[in-house]
Formats: sequence, structure tokens, C-alpha cells
Amino acid sequence: MSTRHSIRLIFLAYFLCVGSLLAQPLKIIATGDMHGWIESRIVEGKVIGGAAEMLAYWRNNEGYSPEKFLVISCGDIATGPAISTVFKGDPTIDVMNMMGYDVSAIGNHEFDFTGVTGVRRMQGWAKFPFVAANIANTDGSQVDFIRPSMMYEEQGIKVGIVGLTLQNLSSSIISSGISGKPYAEYVRKYSAELREKGAKVIIVLAHVPQAELCALAKEVADLNIPLMLGGHTHEVTQQKIGNTWVASCGKWFECYGRIDIDVDEKTGSSTVQSSKLVWLIQDKETAVSAPEIKAEVDRWREKVTKEYGETLGFTSSGLKRQWDICNLATDSWLAEYPADLAISNLGGFRQDLQPGEIRKLDLIGVMPFGNSLLRMKITGEQLRNYVTSMKKEILVFGGAKRKGDELTIIKTSNAIDPSSSYSLLINSYLYGLSPELNAADPKPETVSDDWGKPVMDWFRKNPTSKGKPVESILDLKPRVE
Repeated sequence: MSTRHSIRLIFLAYFLCVGSLLAQPLKIIATGDMHGWIESRIVEGKVIGGAAEMLAYWRNNEGYSPEKFLVISCGDIATGPAISTVFKGDPTIDVMNMMGYDVSAIGNHEFDFTGVTGVRRMQGWAKFPFVAANIANTDGSQVDFIRPSMMYEEQGIKVGIVGLTLQNLSSSIISSGISGKPYAEYVRKYSAELREKGAKVIIVLAHVPQAELCALAKEVADLNIPLMLGGHTHEVTQQKIGNTWVASCGKWFECYGRIDIDVDEKTGSSTVQSSKLVWLIQDKETAVSAPEIKAEVDRWREKVTKEYGETLGFTSSGLKRQWDICNLATDSWLAEYPADLAISNLGGFRQDLQPGEIRKLDLIGVMPFGNSLLRMKITGEQLRNYVTSMKKEILVFGGAKRKGDELTIIKTSNAIDPSSSYSLLINSYLYGLSPELNAADPKPETVSDDWGKPVMDWFRKNPTSKGKPVESILDLKPRVE
């Protein structure tokens, strides 16, 4: 071998070594369950969350630009404050488009805006796809409106994304014919397909609780999946299961995940180099925001205030979901539509009311879902069986109180009589999930197409002010022991 040829080989080996050392990891930013909280909140002098604030923070602290990062959402993006809810998620999707999101898992609350029709509409608005491999029709066939997986050429690396949604999806949405399936078989199927197409790294993107993803990571440990991202339960946590990092990145733009993955393109093996969860809590004096996102959020704020800014009442101390708002809502229903008792679910009320004026848009944020209000007939025995068997939701009551398994009508102080018949107000979500309620009364009366309207009407009929705040005329006592 000539000296010149040897020198060339030495230089080639040197440059290959340097190139390997300088190779950049796959950079990922992930957020969970934003629920339409595109505006920041001020809490005790701190600025928490906000889409404009989030993007500015990425730029200033992560060196963010869209071409350098894979940006991921773990689903449930839009239902929440009025600024997003009343416009069917368009404002949230607008800012996500501007922030450079690449993909989102499909969450159960993506079906809040008229079911599948609403999902299709959001997909048409978004510049990023929604994914879920395990969402299926009732006959088990793959749905035709959600992609199971995606392939990206990201930072010079072919990245495969396998989407998942809740395997018990049908119990979380009112959308006939759609269900979620067990996770592992779909992860195996689509991981293999993505590998065949050249994917060098596989990521599972899921609207699935942390515990279920940790179990899944053990079940598919042989697939060399370095990262699983979860949502739904609003957890801020991460855990290493074997060689897989499982992370959940919180809610409401309050937090994000920042992950680097090293990828060996020759072997197809990949490893999480670093993973951190970052809270977006800033001092009011020094917080910054991305001007283009702030301008877009301000535009939507002006629009929602103009259309839904009616002042309905006043609270001096604020109202908590449990029990203030639960009692307010169920008592308002009974005031407008007489019945023996009312039942709702705590999860249907999504936020507290802050001290000060209570506007229509504030109440929409408290009760953002498109539920109707039903009045039905039910026997005492059926009612007691329903209440004691209901494990999925925390039930709250109007006109009645619960102690253990016993229900008592407040007005009469009489316990529910199994042999008697009662009139019950209940939201359509709870009714739709319960075969027991359907059997008790297959044709309930729809007393209001909007379950929040009786609450707003109650405020209009019962004026409140600084001198007579709403809490002075409410029953705020807990009704469940």
C-alpha cells in the first residue's frame, strides 16, 4: 500500500469519526392536553402557560426553529376556555399551526364538536395530522378518517410515529360506531410497516395514561422503541421502562417535554440521550411572548369577548368546582325544570370561577361540552343501583345528598324509596353512557339543548353584585359524604 493511499485512509477514518461525534440527536418537543388554553394565566404574580409564551420560551431556551425539532401533541387540544370552545377549536389549531406542530394524537375530546364530523373539520383546519392506529369501527375495521401512523424525514433521520388513543374510547365519547382497541398488536403491526419503509427510529404517540403506557412498554420491549409519549390524565411524569422512556407532559400549555434521541442509522437502534419536563412558570416582569402568536390570540380574544362577553353576575371570593359550581349548576337546573333531583359528573365542570364579574364566556369555560339536559323517570331502586355502580365518574347532586350508598331528598329529608318513582334531571353525556338509565327510561324528555343555558338564565333571574355576591345566595355545602 502506497504512503499516499495510507494517508487518504487515515484522513477518511478521521473525518468519519469526527462526523459521528458531531452527529446531532433527534430533537423533540412534546406537549399534552392543551384543552384550548392558548392564553396565559396570572397566578400569584406568576405567568403560567400560554401559547405565545411557550413559543418564545422554546426559542430563547431550546434554540427552537421548526426545521430543527419534531413538535408533538398528545391530544385533547381544543375543548376548554370559551376562546377555543365556542369556535370549535379553530383558535387552538391556528396557534399550533403557527408554532410548527408536526403531529397530534387523537384524544377523546377531539370528538366534542359533533363527533366524527367535528374531527374531520379540525383535520381540514390543521396543517398537521392526527394519528391513532387502534381506533376502529365497531366491526373492527380501521376507520377511514384517522391515520394510524406517520413517517417523517426529520433532521436527516427517518422517524416513524405510531399513534394510539384510549382503548376504552367508546366509554369516553358519545359517537356511535367508534371504539379503541388494545394497544400492543397495533404497535407491533405499524412499527413493522414503518421499519419496512425505512424508519430508523419508532416513537409511540398516545393519548393514553402513563400507567397503561408503562405496561405497554414492557409488552413490546423487543421492538426497540426508545420513547412513548402519553396524555389524558394530565400527569407531569416520566419513567424508564427497560430501554423505553415513557413521558407525560401535563396540560394547558403549562409544561412541555424536551427529549433528545440518539439514532444509529446502520443498526436501527435508538436511545433516549436526555429527557426533561419543563414547567412554563415565569415572573410577570420578565415573561416574554412570541409577537405573532400573541397577535393571533388577541384577535380571537377580541372576537369571543364581543360575542360572549355579557356580564351575568359577580363573585367576591371566586367559586370552586367542588362544591360551589356543582351545586350552582344542579340547583339552577332544578329551578328552571322542576324534578325531584339532578345528577351531573364532576368532570363535566372544567375550571373554577375567579373573583370578580362572571361573564357568559366564563361559564362556557366552566361547562364547555355540548351536552343537553334530560328529564327522565326512574325508580328508587334503579336510581340507587345506578349511583352505587357508577365508578367511572364522580357524581354530584342537586336536590339530594349522598352518604355512602344512601340518597336523601333534601326538600323532604326522606331517603330514596326503592319502590317509588322519581323525576331526574341528568346531562346527556351520563345518560348516553349508561344502559341502566336507558332501560329505566328509553325516551327521556330533552328540557334544554344546552345544559349551561339554565345556569345562565338563573343568573339573569337572580341579579348579583359586589354588595350581593353570588356566594351569598348559594348553598355551598358538600352533598356527598
